[in-house]
Amino acid sequence: MTEPTIICPKCQNEIKLTESLAAPLVASTRREYEQRLAQKDVDLASREKAVTYAPSDTLYWQHGHSTERDFIFVTTQNLSADQLQQLSDEVGSERTLLVLCAAFRGKADRWPNLTVKKIPKTVLNRCEWGHDDYSLQVENLPKAPPKPGQLELI
Repeated sequence: MTEPTIICPKCQNEIKLTESLAAPLVASTRREYEQRLAQKDVDLASREKAVTYAPSDTLYWQHGHSTERDFIFVTTQNLSADQLQQLSDEVGSERTLLVLCAAFRGKADRWPNLTVKKIPKTVLNRCEWGHDDYSLQVENLPKAPPKPGQLELI
């Protein structure tokens, strides 16, 4: 097996990449990648904190928003690449959508207007999903005080 080589940009000589030469390059690239990944996580966390729950009556994918052009869509479905492409087309290039789903197929960076993230299994297992009505059964409410001038029934 031949050792990988690089070409010097100044003198055009071919340099064999031994482990001792490659290690600093690999470490530098790894650091840069980890910094970009950490920044992306910080950006996503701040974006999630700023989301206001405001489901749209007309667009199924608008469950909330963080700005006028940034929206969130949460589903327990596994989304295919075709479904994500359809979402991307509907969202358009002027808006962005944070998609939280059980799983998805395709590379998340394929759609520049979508940020696709998996909902962790620990969250999926702890939440109740798929109900038509999430109404709470509230019983034994305290009696409201009578309004001024209202007669009290005995």
